Amino acid sequence: MMFAAREDGSVPKDYGAALLALHERKPFPYTPGEIAELAAEVRDNNFRIEVAEDGIHVYNRHGHHVAQDAFSLFAKLDVGHDGAHAFYLGAELTRAEIAWRLGKRFAQDEPLNWGCAVDRPAEDRTRLREIGHTLRAKASE
Repeated sequence: MMFAAREDGSVPKDYGAALLALHERKPFPYTPGEIAELAAEVRDNNFRIEVAEDGIHVYNRHGHHVAQDAFSLFAKLDVGHDGAHAFYLGAELTRAEIAWRLGKRFAQDEPLNWGCAVDRPAEDRTRLREIGHTLRAKASE
């Protein structure tokens, strides 16, 4: 990046995000207020997980909870009777906490983007993605 900037006679800025392995330029696409508005409109039982500057947001029709520690949210979700769902939410909330603490973007059911630090499989953007593990599990029921 420094070489390219020198060759361009420019400062090393906006050459791409691949070198941003531990944080993002704009890590939080929604404000806490915008997430609260979205949460107020939800009418189903499916949990949504978002990350904003104030922490981890998890919400469904039964409530909207915000915390900075993923483990503190578990008791509020009432999923102790459903082991598979509890495991899934635990994994997603832990990823959300890592993203929040490092200032990375978080998208539910998507891996965190570690930039050039981790090789990612090539993605064919001309085709739809295969269904993720959440929908695959529902389809097999």
